[in-house]
Parts: sequence; structure tokens; C-alpha cells
Amino acid sequence: MRLRGRVKLHQIHVDLGKNSYIIHIDKDILPKFADIAKNHITMPKAAIVTNNVVNKLYGDIVKDSLLSAGVDTIVVEIPDGEEYKSFFRRNDDL
Repeated sequence: MRLRGRVKLHQIHVDLGKNSYIIHIDKDILPKFADIAKNHITMPKAAIVTNNVVNKLYGDIVKDSLLSAGVDTIVVEIPDGEEYKSFFRRNDDL
């Protein structure tokens, strides 16, 4: 946990070996998404993969954050359900 002003930025490390990742938890974090993600993005392009409900709620906030950081961003909506989360399934639909 790091202090940033009066707000605490919580980080949870999920240890999955080479697939490990960090979950960032903070109030109003989505507009700051690009600041957090820029350490992990190696190309100036990104795709936000989401469903229509989450996209309507948060898609523009995340996309605008990435665009403001100079990351060319597209949004890809997929239907709800585990069967649609496979890259190969989505790739067949393209």
C-alpha cells in the first residue's frame, strides 16, 4: 500500500508465476488508467475487450484515459459468457 496524498492506493499481487499480475484499487481510478497501464504497454496501441454493459458504464473513461496518453485505442465488445472469452473463438468471428 502506498500513500498518495491522503488517499491510499491499494495493490494486490496475484502470484501465478509467469502470468502474475497486480490489481490496483483506488477511488476514481479509471480516469488514471493510462498512468498505471503505461508501465505495461509496450506498443502505442491497445484494445479494450469488454461486454456492452461494462462498455456503457466505463468504456469511454478508460478509452479517453489511454487516448490522452497517446495510445491508439479501439473497443471490442463481445457477448456475455465464458464461451466468448476465447481468443480463437473471437478470431474466427473477425
